[in-house]
Amino acid sequence: MPRRRVRNVQLRELLTETHMTAAELARAVNLLGRTEGLVLRYDRTAVAHWLAGSRPRSPVPYLVAEALTRRAGRLVSVGETGLLPDAEDAGRRDGAPDRAGEDGARALVQLCRTDTEPGRRSGLAALVYRQRRPRTETVTVPSPAPVVRVGPGAGRFTDADLARLEFMVCRFADQWARFGGGYARALPAALLGDDVGGLLAQAVPPQSRTPLMSIAAQLAYILGGMSADAGYQGLAQRYYELALAVADEGGDRRVRAMTLRAMSVQAARLGAARYAADLAGLAVAAAERVPDADLRCFVHAQHAHGLALLDERRAAYEALGRAEGFLEQASGVPGPFTSYPRAGFAYRKGRTLHLLGDSGAALSALRYAAERRAPHQRRLTALSEARVALLLLELGRVEEACAHVSTFIEHYPLLTSHWSAVVLAELQAALAAFPRVRQAAVLAERLRVLGVPGT
Repeated sequence: MPRRRVRNVQLRELLTETHMTAAELARAVNLLGRTEGLVLRYDRTAVAHWLAGSRPRSPVPYLVAEALTRRAGRLVSVGETGLLPDAEDAGRRDGAPDRAGEDGARALVQLCRTDTEPGRRSGLAALVYRQRRPRTETVTVPSPAPVVRVGPGAGRFTDADLARLEFMVCRFADQWARFGGGYARALPAALLGDDVGGLLAQAVPPQSRTPLMSIAAQLAYILGGMSADAGYQGLAQRYYELALAVADEGGDRRVRAMTLRAMSVQAARLGAARYAADLAGLAVAAAERVPDADLRCFVHAQHAHGLALLDERRAAYEALGRAEGFLEQASGVPGPFTSYPRAGFAYRKGRTLHLLGDSGAALSALRYAAERRAPHQRRLTALSEARVALLLLELGRVEEACAHVSTFIEHYPLLTSHWSAVVLAELQAALAAFPRVRQAAVLAERLRVLGVPGT
């Protein structure tokens, strides 16, 4: 006998609370689906069916909850929507932690092991990005061992192990900057799941375990960035959350602050402006107890960007001023977790000033970023060149813009990067506004061909 549908009062109340129509909710869900690589074509009649008691397949309930969260200005759980089938409650399609007190190191090792198995990776790729409160900083005593099998050749943890791991962290960060997050993403996951997992399983003394936990948190941070750049936003969020957990377990406030900042960047790219600003504020608070000018510049620059997204102009300029003050004090010690390059700051400054309507200063900052990126950092260079081009096109300076588009095109074929593909589409659309400019039309066609899979 078929189950009798019960009207979804919870969803109706949420629509009332958010002053959202059925058509608006459907459009918002379709848009969010696009950021997850899904082609959805819901309309108001679909929402009417949900209100009548039908339940869409996963991950749509999570997208509905995210759409309502953005409209309500508060976190709306998927359970509040009344759309999640009871049997799926344990499915965790949003990637949320199973319990507040989970063992971060254990969960991270297991996630990496799953991520390196092609047959199981598809489930991780289907995780849905959701706004949720990041864990608060806690002082924890790390468990002695995640449950992993250690290979027969494993020995005790030594300074040589630490030196090798630090080298690999730098290599993976460099690889990401060179070729994008979609290239060889399984390599850092394999290192974390096998080598680091094996070392964590040993009875390592506290003075050695602390730097080992920091390495694990750094690798989780890199995997979060690479996963987001590969287009796996829910998985990236899960890596970031575990980076926070492991950083807390190891007492590493630097990685905690950097991770919250990265989560803010991801939220901003996905259109969750308020969430991005809140995360950036948490990053600033986490960095306050770390006496490092590079880190403080890093988080304040993103805080300024988050505030600019909300059009909080005075606060944004103040945050930008604080970031510039710390930049002048920065040591610039080389390393992905020790320095904030001036080109990186200039890029963030330019993006922020553009949001604030200061096009001239924004263009100067973005030009500096494009010119000063290290030659091997193809992904970062391509993004910087694209942003200069987009701003010049916005200002109607087409010929100047075309030179920067050409540079972007030179770098793009070597990239495996979701965000670079997004920017490619933006450039193509911007150039289409100038159909009578021959060079612009030629470059738009080259971009179109580059954006076709398999070409």
